[in-house]
Amino acid sequence: MEGINKLPDEVVLYIISLLPLKDAVRTSVLSTRWRYLYASIPTLEFDFLATPVESHGGFMDFIDRLLIFRDRSPVDKFRLSCFYSQVVDPLHLQRWICAVIRFGIREIQIRFEDSEDVLLPSDLFTCTTLVTLKLNFHSESGFQVPAKVCLPSLKLFWRA
Repeated sequence: MEGINKLPDEVVLYIISLLPLKDAVRTSVLSTRWRYLYASIPTLEFDFLATPVESHGGFMDFIDRLLIFRDRSPVDKFRLSCFYSQVVDPLHLQRWICAVIRFGIREIQIRFEDSEDVLLPSDLFTCTTLVTLKLNFHSESGFQVPAKVCLPSLKLFWRA
């Protein structure tokens, strides 16, 4: 542990970013210097499709805290997969998307099973840094696209 603590934060952050998010968060107990490093990893992936709904507990609060404690480091990728109607509060989803947009998001992937009308913030459709947008909503209604759409960096849009 002594040797790794001598490494610069950028190197430690890179090492932590190679871990699954759950394990990256666990590194916060290793030292006070590492306490919030996990909150700066560039890839935020949350996959709750394989876990029972009862075990999701406070995952919305966890994502909120993760974004609150984050420094101004960019977010390259935000991926969320879950059962929308049972797990996600639409206001939380809008807040998360707006937060990652402020962090210069490059890729957003959202997959909802059993979704109702999904309310996406209009900021998503005017994000200047977004390169990849993948939306996978298993529903009849899907989502609404606002009248004003301006995604100058978008290279890949995929909707299923």
